[in-house]
Amino acid sequence: MKHDTASVVGQGVYHDERLDALLSITGRMDGYLYRCRNDASYTMLYISDGILTVSGYRPSDFIQNAVRDYVSAIHPDDLAAVYAAVDTALEARCN
Repeated sequence: MKHDTASVVGQGVYHDERLDALLSITGRMDGYLYRCRNDASYTMLYISDGILTVSGYRPSDFIQNAVRDYVSAIHPDDLAAVYAAVDTALEARCN
């Protein structure tokens, strides 16, 4: 699977062996990794290619809410629980 280099915000085409290794690992895993802002739409700073398999949307769609925000991929009935779980984890300083 080719990596969506647009999903690495502010990096452009960045050739660091550590980053290449990380992208290789994330490209082979089930699921996806991400880094986002703690705002109402969980603005994505990075999201791995696995989001395409899970959601059908390209990683670059989510970066800085280019096409859609992350919240749009969460079922409305689940949104309150997601916000509550994130708030709890932040207060406890854990994942």
